[in-house]
Amino acid sequence: MKRVPLSPVRRFVLWWMGEGSSYISSNLVIDFTAAHAYLERVNAQGGPVRVTIQHLVCGIVGRVYQEFPVANRRIVGGRVFQAPSVGLACPVNLMGHEGADHIGETTMMLLGDVDTLSLRAIAEASTKTVKSERSGKITHPVARALFSGVRFMPGPVFRGGLGLIGAFNHSPAMARLSWRITPATAAVTNVGAAYRPIPGALLRGGAYEPPDRLIHMGALWGIGAVQEEVVPMDGKAVIRPMLPVTLVFDHRLFDGVMGARILRAFTQRLMDPASTFGEDGLLPG
Repeated sequence: MKRVPLSPVRRFVLWWMGEGSSYISSNLVIDFTAAHAYLERVNAQGGPVRVTIQHLVCGIVGRVYQEFPVANRRIVGGRVFQAPSVGLACPVNLMGHEGADHIGETTMMLLGDVDTLSLRAIAEASTKTVKSERSGKITHPVARALFSGVRFMPGPVFRGGLGLIGAFNHSPAMARLSWRITPATAAVTNVGAAYRPIPGALLRGGAYEPPDRLIHMGALWGIGAVQEEVVPMDGKAVIRPMLPVTLVFDHRLFDGVMGARILRAFTQRLMDPASTFGEDGLLPG
């Protein structure tokens, strides 16, 4: 990672929001008609794994961050560093799987270099990791070492160990090494995955604030459940499958104007995914 020189305004914002909440939440719903048809076409061509909504979202976030590098940054010890590639952290639900007996209800996977990988490569890497985690095999070496003996670890020792890891990750001198160990600048969570539509009710998403204790995350993308909604199209009310999306970003990194541009770029790519990933999902970044 490379340290970023800051403008006077950005230096002030970094100090001003350093003690309280610095995250801003933006919510929108996006017509998923074209994306749904695209996923059906890609999956109809066959392949080792099925490409899902989460894979598509992760791929789009990678391309958008490639277009807007200011979003792909990490704050370490009050300094801002530019990450060399786009890495995403994604929670993995373990309930109902073998991994729940060894790890717990949920775990985390890291997807690296999503700005350069094809959509199918992202799907294959994600599917492989999820399968391993759900079988009880933690893929990340640090997480594996941390959770291996946590059941028998005294509380003070456990909390002390986490504190040491947090101190390491928040040391500017260790920023590059920290990135190599945990190469992620944003999180993508599919909060609507477990939601089943109820007549008369719509899931709108919510507000989130990524914890900063272990490592800084510049943004969190919350993806809801696709739901049919009445929306205006050319002056008429039509029914469309709509995907709720929530972007929570650290205001210390960029302002609402840039946040709006990022959301607009995300929306445009989601409504025409073939232009980003190709008709077969094999176009690299």
